[in-house]
Amino acid sequence: MLISTHLLAGMILSLLIIDLFNITNALMFIIIFSFFSILPDIDSHKSKIGSKLKPLSYVFEILFGHRGFLHSMWIPMIIFILFWLFGYFTLGLAAMLGYILHLLMDSMTLGGVKFFGIKKRRGFVKTGGAFEIVLFFVLVLLLIKILF
Repeated sequence: MLISTHLLAGMILSLLIIDLFNITNALMFIIIFSFFSILPDIDSHKSKIGSKLKPLSYVFEILFGHRGFLHSMWIPMIIFILFWLFGYFTLGLAAMLGYILHLLMDSMTLGGVKFFGIKKRRGFVKTGGAFEIVLFFVLVLLLIKILF
């Protein structure tokens, strides 16, 4: 999926979680959640985040390939544990859930995702295709409803 769809979905889900669980540091939760909802694509120098961090992106792309290890469930679990160990449980939760949201959304695409590095889960959505464009506008409407 495109960065705009990932970001929008991340913002919406973080707002819903904040409201549902009465998260105290709401702004930081949204920022962390949204950032980690796009972070997995750092493994491609062609992605928006990868193009901003090209040297690092090239290293990850060479080591793991796009939608390789960085697109697995192991990374968000490790990230959550690190945040938790440093005393940031709630922000670790935001990071982990944002990352997992990215993986779930990518699993709906034709490229798919290997959640645990074994069997690839593929969907029917073409990245940037008609379905994703419709999804994006549905998410825009949902965000407007949530905010107002």
